[in-house]
Amino acid sequence: MYVHFNCTNLLIIIYCINDVGCDPDVEYTEWIRDHYTFLVDNLDSSKLIDHLFQSYVVIESEYAKLRKEQILPEQTKRLLSILNRKSPAKIQLFFTFLDRTEQAHIRAKIIRSQGKCKNFVYTVS
Repeated sequence: MYVHFNCTNLLIIIYCINDVGCDPDVEYTEWIRDHYTFLVDNLDSSKLIDHLFQSYVVIESEYAKLRKEQILPEQTKRLLSILNRKSPAKIQLFFTFLDRTEQAHIRAKIIRSQGKCKNFVYTVS
Protein backbone atom coordinates (compact mmCIF):
# COMPACT_ATOMS: atom_id res chain seq x y z
CA MET A 1 0.00 0.00 0.00
CA TYR A 2 1.32 3.42 -0.88
CA VAL A 3 -0.19 6.53 0.68
CA HIS A 4 0.74 10.00 -0.44
CA PHE A 5 -0.42 13.22 1.23
CA ASN A 6 0.47 16.55 -0.27
CA CYS A 7 -0.39 19.57 1.85
CA THR A 8 0.62 23.13 1.12
CA ASN A 9 4.15 22.91 2.47
CA LEU A 10 4.30 19.31 3.60
CA LEU A 11 4.79 16.12 1.66
CA ILE A 12 4.34 12.89 3.57
CA ILE A 13 4.96 9.50 2.02
CA ILE A 14 4.03 6.30 3.82
CA TYR A 15 4.90 2.92 2.39
CA CYS A 16 3.33 -0.14 4.02
CA ILE A 17 4.13 -3.74 3.31
CA ASN A 18 0.95 -5.78 3.58
CA ASP A 19 1.96 -8.99 1.85
CA VAL A 20 4.99 -10.95 0.84
CA GLY A 21 5.94 -9.93 -2.64
CA CYS A 22 9.42 -9.87 -4.00
CA ASP A 23 9.95 -6.23 -3.20
CA PRO A 24 13.66 -5.37 -3.56
CA ASP A 25 13.34 -2.80 -0.77
CA VAL A 26 12.21 -5.41 1.77
CA GLU A 27 14.82 -7.06 3.94
CA TYR A 28 13.34 -10.53 4.26
CA THR A 29 16.29 -11.63 6.36
CA GLU A 30 15.19 -9.01 8.90
CA TRP A 31 11.77 -10.68 9.00
CA ILE A 32 13.44 -13.96 9.88
CA ARG A 33 15.70 -12.34 12.46
CA ASP A 34 12.82 -10.39 14.01
CA HIS A 35 10.78 -13.59 14.41
CA TYR A 36 13.60 -16.07 15.03
CA THR A 37 12.37 -17.37 18.40
CA PHE A 38 8.77 -17.59 17.18
CA LEU A 39 9.92 -19.55 14.12
CA VAL A 40 12.12 -21.94 16.11
CA ASP A 41 9.26 -22.59 18.54
CA ASN A 42 6.47 -22.98 15.95
CA LEU A 43 7.84 -23.88 12.53
CA ASP A 44 7.78 -27.50 11.40
CA SER A 45 10.78 -27.32 9.11
CA SER A 46 10.53 -31.03 8.30
CA LYS A 47 7.45 -30.23 6.20
CA LEU A 48 9.30 -27.53 4.27
CA ILE A 49 12.69 -28.90 3.36
CA ASP A 50 11.55 -31.16 0.52
CA HIS A 51 9.69 -28.25 -1.10
CA LEU A 52 12.68 -25.96 -0.65
CA PHE A 53 15.03 -28.53 -2.21
CA GLN A 54 12.73 -29.26 -5.16
CA SER A 55 12.42 -25.55 -5.92
CA TYR A 56 16.20 -24.97 -5.71
CA VAL A 57 16.00 -22.78 -2.60
CA VAL A 58 18.41 -25.11 -0.81
CA ILE A 59 21.17 -26.98 -2.61
CA GLU A 60 21.90 -30.68 -2.23
CA SER A 61 24.55 -30.33 0.49
CA GLU A 62 22.27 -28.05 2.56
CA TYR A 63 19.37 -30.45 2.04
CA ALA A 64 21.47 -33.39 3.25
CA LYS A 65 22.45 -31.52 6.42
CA LEU A 66 18.83 -30.58 7.08
CA ARG A 67 17.60 -34.16 6.58
CA LYS A 68 20.34 -35.45 8.87
CA GLU A 69 19.23 -33.20 11.75
CA GLN A 70 16.61 -35.20 13.68
CA ILE A 71 15.81 -32.71 16.46
CA LEU A 72 13.18 -30.36 15.04
CA PRO A 73 14.25 -27.10 16.75
CA GLU A 74 17.85 -27.72 15.66
CA GLN A 75 16.71 -28.46 12.11
CA THR A 76 14.70 -25.24 12.11
CA LYS A 77 17.70 -23.24 13.37
CA ARG A 78 19.85 -24.70 10.60
CA LEU A 79 17.17 -23.90 8.00
CA LEU A 80 16.86 -20.30 9.20
CA SER A 81 20.63 -19.93 9.06
CA ILE A 82 20.63 -21.20 5.47
CA LEU A 83 17.74 -18.92 4.49
CA ASN A 84 19.56 -15.87 5.85
CA ARG A 85 22.11 -16.31 3.06
CA LYS A 86 19.54 -16.61 0.27
CA SER A 87 18.16 -14.06 -2.16
CA PRO A 88 14.84 -12.28 -1.50
CA ALA A 89 13.18 -14.36 -4.24
CA LYS A 90 14.22 -17.60 -2.54
CA ILE A 91 13.10 -16.38 0.88
CA GLN A 92 9.78 -15.45 -0.70
CA LEU A 93 9.40 -19.11 -1.74
CA PHE A 94 9.92 -20.08 1.90
CA PHE A 95 6.93 -17.91 2.84
CA THR A 96 4.89 -19.40 -0.03
CA PHE A 97 5.65 -22.93 1.15
CA LEU A 98 4.38 -22.09 4.62
CA ASP A 99 0.92 -21.90 3.07
CA ARG A 100 1.38 -25.18 1.21
CA THR A 101 2.51 -27.04 4.32
CA GLU A 102 -0.42 -26.07 6.54
CA GLN A 103 1.64 -23.41 8.32
CA ALA A 104 -0.13 -20.34 6.95
CA HIS A 105 -0.71 -19.11 10.51
CA ILE A 106 3.07 -18.59 10.83
CA ARG A 107 3.21 -16.61 7.61
CA ALA A 108 0.15 -14.57 8.66
CA LYS A 109 1.68 -13.63 12.01
CA ILE A 110 4.90 -12.44 10.41
CA ILE A 111 3.10 -10.51 7.69
CA ARG A 112 0.76 -8.91 10.22
CA SER A 113 3.61 -7.71 12.38
CA GLN A 114 5.57 -6.43 9.38
CA GLY A 115 2.47 -4.96 7.73
CA LYS A 116 2.76 -1.90 9.90
CA CYS A 117 4.45 0.89 8.04
CA LYS A 118 7.90 -0.54 7.45
CA ASN A 119 9.30 2.60 5.92
CA PHE A 120 8.13 6.05 6.92
CA VAL A 121 9.63 8.90 5.04
CA TYR A 122 8.63 12.50 5.42
CA THR A 123 9.99 15.57 3.83
CA VAL A 124 9.03 19.17 4.22
CA SER A 125 9.02 21.05 0.96
